[in-house]
Amino acid sequence: MSKGIDVHIDALVTEFNSNLWIGKVNSFFGRVFRNERFEGFQSTISPEIWTSTTEYIEVLKNDRKDAQCFFDVQPIDSVEGGNVHNSTVWICFLVNLQKLYPSLTRTEATEEAHREAQQIIVNSPFEITGLLRGFEGFTGYDWGKDKQFHADKSPHYLFRFDTTLEYVNSNC
Repeated sequence: MSKGIDVHIDALVTEFNSNLWIGKVNSFFGRVFRNERFEGFQSTISPEIWTSTTEYIEVLKNDRKDAQCFFDVQPIDSVEGGNVHNSTVWICFLVNLQKLYPSLTRTEATEEAHREAQQIIVNSPFEITGLLRGFEGFTGYDWGKDKQFHADKSPHYLFRFDTTLEYVNSNC
């Protein structure tokens, strides 16, 4: 049973599953854990879904999927009155434009992907504050050496909506 911010995230995941890129091979994940990886003197974040008491699944780049999405809740909330939280949430999309929009040019397909995802998000409690196109929005993640090179090359495309969400933390 979801609590706090996950109630809203899970509801939007349900909307994506029901209304976004229907008939395609999609994985719309909920909130990821921001697991930190260290190599040398640098750290990166590995966005992972917790699947059981002992297992996490890394959610970046699965070439077998037509579309993937995950929610990255940023580490700092503002809190009002003890239990009203304001969170920044990145809604991250990794898509294969060729599979989603085979009859459109890459430019047309990117704009259509933005439009279709945004259309669902604006009908939710998440308020869109920005759109970040391409690999720029994903540079802090641990892609591994192989995946990073191909992450945003045709037909694959990355984009993210920066959003804010105000919710009552029922755990307080």
